[in-house]
This record gives sequence, structure tokens and C-alpha cells, in this order.
Amino acid sequence: MTLNLDLRPTPTYLHATLSGEYTYDEIKHALTSIMSAAYEHPQLKLLIDCLAVTGNPTLRERFDLVALALQQRINAILNGKLPRVMTAIVAVPPFAHPNRYAVRLLLERNLKITICERVDDALTWLGVLPAEDRANPGSGD
Repeated sequence: MTLNLDLRPTPTYLHATLSGEYTYDEIKHALTSIMSAAYEHPQLKLLIDCLAVTGNPTLRERFDLVALALQQRINAILNGKLPRVMTAIVAVPPFAHPNRYAVRLLLERNLKITICERVDDALTWLGVLPAEDRANPGSGD
């Protein structure tokens, strides 16, 4: 496995950190694990830090990942879970598409999502103060 996932629940949000070399199958597995954990977290706020991920998904893979996110939302609804997880993704090109097409598609489908290039900006969008995050033991910042 070349992609690593670290999940850290905090009192105010779930912090997922991905690191390593991007592969399509591993990112699908990691995102499924992240979303399953997010639906169980009481705050329904999620930060996915991808700054340590290397690689460049193809355009087709990017659209397939959008489809995966939408399918997970449908599954959550069918299983009686609240599907409205606020999600802030931290990533930079080339892993994050420079034009943010995937995020734009998800926003059009009414998902609460943003992409930032800095963790502090993502925490602010989630309504979590960066200083509070650093005060939580095990937050890793």
C-alpha cells in the first residue's frame, strides 16, 4: 500500500490525513473509509489533508471520484444517516485540479465542500479555530 491514511477524531471535527503516492484504487478505499468514519462522528465536520499526497489523477479518475462521493451520499441517506458532512479538503496541484472541477460538480449537487491550500483556511471554513485545533492533544499540527 503506497497511500497512508491517519484518522484523528477531535471534539469538533474529524481530521483525516492522507500521505504517499496516489493510486486510484487506494484513494477510493481511503475515501470510503474516511466517509464511513465521518458519518459516525458527532460533529459532521471533516478535514481531509492531502498535502503529503503525490501524483496526478487523470481527468477520468477525478470524475469517477465525484461519482464515488455522490454514491456514498446516497448510501448514507438510504441507511438513515445524516448525509450533510461539511468537508474541507486541503490539497495543491497537481493532486488538486487547478480549476477545481470536482469540487464545483459536488457543490452543484448541494454538498457542503471546499478545497483550500492551507490547513488553517480549511479549519476556518469549518468553523474550527486553528488555535483550538492545536490545543487538542494528538492533533499533529
